[in-house]
Amino acid sequence: MLRGMMLAAALACAGFVASTAAAQSWPAWCSKSGLNPTEQTICETPLLRSLENRMIRVYIRARTYGVAGNPRSFVIYRNRCGREVYCIEQAYRDRIAELRDALRSVRD
Repeated sequence: MLRGMMLAAALACAGFVASTAAAQSWPAWCSKSGLNPTEQTICETPLLRSLENRMIRVYIRARTYGVAGNPRSFVIYRNRCGREVYCIEQAYRDRIAELRDALRSVRD
């Protein structure tokens, strides 16, 4: 019984560490110089970095099916937010939902 509880605790801890690591991973472009204010805010904010990474994963799947649309349009839309974290977060959540909807349409 004690061994099972210890195993469950270890697995829960490992899941937390993995999700924390994903949120902390940096988009490759964060190391570039000359970032605009929106990009700087994304690189400085764990939640936004996590959403960027999630959006990239969904975008790659959508691109595979030919339903990703124009990524430049999203970047222009997102960059209008400046340093407003909530605005950037919503831009990512909207884009992720848009890509997921596009993926659902080709799978159905």
